[in-house]
Amino acid sequence: MDKNNLESSRKQRQLIAIACGQLDIGKVDKKVMLMTRYDVSSTTDLTYAQAEELIDELVKKGFAIVSDKRPYVRRQRPVRAAHEKQPGKMVALASPAELSKIDALAGLISWRVENGMTRWMKKRFKISKVKTSHDAFVVIEGLKGMFENQMKKKHGPDWWMAPHEDIEVRFYIAEHFPQ
Repeated sequence: MDKNNLESSRKQRQLIAIACGQLDIGKVDKKVMLMTRYDVSSTTDLTYAQAEELIDELVKKGFAIVSDKRPYVRRQRPVRAAHEKQPGKMVALASPAELSKIDALAGLISWRVENGMTRWMKKRFKISKVKTSHDAFVVIEGLKGMFENQMKKKHGPDWWMAPHEDIEVRFYIAEHFPQ
């Protein structure tokens, strides 16, 4: 079997995407790299041998392939200064963007009862309404964790790699997982 004529595998393309995320290679830089080296615009156009060569090169640049179920380590996102304690008696109110994000995340979750989010916030965070930026931060992080756990339970540990019909789920994946 001649690997030069076979097309790249899905696993290879996923590894390349994860490596680019881990090495902070953006979509534009990735496309330029593919055009320059292989004269293709997408990893789906690479041959099996070209994909192997590219993975080897990304490993040399620092991409770490781990052999357990999770082949990468998610980057830690820095906590924004607005969520830190304000000096003195000042309190930062939740921004419209934060409230919008909370609504979007709450819409992704399958709640068991009609007022599930309100009941969850009261039980988990002892708040009935998001008022401060700190409240917004903890609720957003909690909703993200809950959504990801629901998706793992429903679709398996690599749920974010599978194609999803729901546009909101695709937006979530694009924003929170390396591509």
